[in-house]
Amino acid sequence: MDEVTEKIQVYRNARREAGHEGPGVVSVMLHTFVGEDDDAVRERVREPMKAYLRTAVGLMKNFQQAWEIYRDRSRHKDRAEGGFESLSEEDMDSLLDFAFERYYETSGLFGSADRCLERVDQLREAGVDEVACLIDFGVDTSTTLQHLDQLAQLRDRAKQQEVDGEGGAAGAPLSFADQVRRYGVTHLQSTPSRMRMFLAEPEGRGRSSASTRCWLEERPSGSHGRRAAGCREGVAC
Repeated sequence: MDEVTEKIQVYRNARREAGHEGPGVVSVMLHTFVGEDDDAVRERVREPMKAYLRTAVGLMKNFQQAWEIYRDRSRHKDRAEGGFESLSEEDMDSLLDFAFERYYETSGLFGSADRCLERVDQLREAGVDEVACLIDFGVDTSTTLQHLDQLAQLRDRAKQQEVDGEGGAAGAPLSFADQVRRYGVTHLQSTPSRMRMFLAEPEGRGRSSASTRCWLEERPSGSHGRRAAGCREGVAC
């Protein structure tokens, strides 16, 4: 997670130095399977993930460096010298087991909703804005579909936790001003009356981004046409 945090900071610093508006949006894709029991989920995804890892040579070479056989080359010199490509089937299976356990614990969104929520919290602290869930990695289709409800519940809990952490009431929808701030809105198109409502909300003007641009339009009485009013294009309100 430290590496993720560092890379996100590098990205946002570079974005700011390049003159781009806003912090940008960081999305992280994770292999995902949410169930009721951590141990049951671990065994459910073990073989599909091992099959996936077997084809991911880059990942496997990273795990190989930490594999116990490679921690002491003097004891396992005959098995380690050949490198990844020359491993016996027995050693490959051992490496896959090791890689799966490491991946399960550090790099996926696996387990009960409570366990996955902890991972979401870690990602949020690292600066991640959204998680893309990769669910088609080998678990049979029927089982995957049956567990989508639990994934949806995790999503709802994560969203509610974010609202609660910002001082919102449980179950309360975000105000328009808060949505502008949270999602980094850079452009708005609105009627003058709706914009007045927005600015009348508590801290509405202060919570919008300083770089938000707005276009105001009004519909003349008795006409289907529109004419520009208020802010002109490219001017911050």
